[in-house]
Amino acid sequence: MPKTVNPEQQKKTRNALFQVAARAFLRDGYTVTGMKALAAEAGCTTGKFYCYYSGKEEILTELMEALLRGNKEAAERIAARKKDPFYGVLAFLSLIRHGADSYPNLREIYREGLSEPAGRAVAEQMLKEILAGEPAPETELRIRAAVRAIPAFLENDEADRESRPWEEHLFLTMLSGMLGKDPETAGAYAERVSADTAAIREKAYDVLVKLLQGPKKRNVKKM
Repeated sequence: MPKTVNPEQQKKTRNALFQVAARAFLRDGYTVTGMKALAAEAGCTTGKFYCYYSGKEEILTELMEALLRGNKEAAERIAARKKDPFYGVLAFLSLIRHGADSYPNLREIYREGLSEPAGRAVAEQMLKEILAGEPAPETELRIRAAVRAIPAFLENDEADRESRPWEEHLFLTMLSGMLGKDPETAGAYAERVSADTAAIREKAYDVLVKLLQGPKKRNVKKM
């Protein structure tokens, strides 16, 4: 008699595998961590991982969505306070930059994730949501171009933000320009957003720190 599939148990197992993979990517790096290593850390077979995920790329997209969702919620709170959705867009982008500068492996995750169509689609959708509704076709094209440009800003693997304070300003100014603001307005936005998001940066990545501090090994063999 075939074994009954329990949807709730499947959900728990997938979540457990995701937690193992997310922690490994954030701790050790995305590129160097293979499915075999993830299975070993989870205490299960590689085949079990493949029952739930088609490969590392799918896990990466899910991790990107979780991280960017937290950034989006923080950015929307700022946008509501300022009564300016575009301010929220730049706050969202600023939080991506901060995460990349604070955690070298997160820099790689953002760079790799936003280099893939699925990861870009996640970021683009969140920017549209911050702008509250379906944007005009021209705005949608600008969003797409800005998201595609982000990986190029994350090529430098050095994570010494204190010695290069001008880089975030340049990052926000250039992306603001790509999103349709004139140079003077773009620079003014970048100046204000950089200062405003400084207060929420650490809080925005609390979930990441907790994940990194969690137990390294989790046995999901019997789940």
